[in-house]
Amino acid sequence: MFEGEQPMAKDNHLIHKFRISGIRPAKSGVPKIKINFFVDENSILSVKAVNDKTGSYGDIIVTKINDKEKDEERKRMIEDAIRY
Repeated sequence: MFEGEQPMAKDNHLIHKFRISGIRPAKSGVPKIKINFFVDENSILSVKAVNDKTGSYGDIIVTKINDKEKDEERKRMIEDAIRY
């Protein structure tokens, strides 16, 4: 999961990784994965992804990121946005 406005994921801030297992190889667009995002009043992000066909799922809760780290990352993202 990435946070940012850049068109390429690699140019944004990686928040967290999670994996859904049980997705069988198929043509692009065939697996149907439903992803739900929810942000509560404390800025805690909950994400759940479910494979419609198999019922397998992955979920994650992302709590507050270190403020100092967040401020530094925010400055970098602003500089990148101005540059690009």
